[in-house]
Amino acid sequence: MKKKIVKFLMKSIIVVSIIIVALYIYQGWNTYAGLLYYQFNYHKGAISAFEKAINYNHKDAYALTYLAKIYQQRGDYDKAIKRYKELIILFPDNVNAHYDLAFTYREKKLYDKAIEELNNVLKMDPEHLYAGYDIGFIYRDMGEIDKAISAYKEATRVNPECDYAYYDLGFIYKERGEIDKAIEAFEGAVKANRRNPYPHYELGVLYEQIGMKKKAKKEFRRYHRYHDFGL
Repeated sequence: MKKKIVKFLMKSIIVVSIIIVALYIYQGWNTYAGLLYYQFNYHKGAISAFEKAINYNHKDAYALTYLAKIYQQRGDYDKAIKRYKELIILFPDNVNAHYDLAFTYREKKLYDKAIEELNNVLKMDPEHLYAGYDIGFIYRDMGEIDKAISAYKEATRVNPECDYAYYDLGFIYKERGEIDKAIEAFEGAVKANRRNPYPHYELGVLYEQIGMKKKAKKEFRRYHRYHDFGL
């Protein structure tokens, strides 16, 4: 009798183990299939595969991340937000999840929530290349120009390589007619990334405007070199 019980238990353990392994392989296959579909821009297939993967393992970070990205790219922002929130609950220190959630909020024009998430990003990664810039960009979209200036300045202070922040700051000053400050900002953008052609163009326009013809020509030449030839 004991032998029969032992045999039964052993068989049960083997069957259960096989089922667990099969489920694990199935879940892993769905994630892998989703990634393949995503690479080939077959979003319908990717969504189906990732949803199946999450049904078997709600902590599948790859499936949650790519599912959220697909929904975001398709403009289905509510579903993207839902998945990003699930990801953040499971992995609260995931900087990219917070940043992508902020981007999705921005697309929905939920600016306060977007700024809140970007500040979360900066708490985790104070030198994040784009978070500070994005806060300035959002304030500019909201018409809060003084707040945008402050955010852009802070972004360039923390990360001097963020040429986008310098560039947008230069545009604000240019629109305000503060030419000296605009030139200083565009020069900062050039210093951060000399291969970005657009600050060179803006400098050419401003130098020409204040009568500095030689400097203007030099900047226009640089603009054409980087814009037309990428040199």
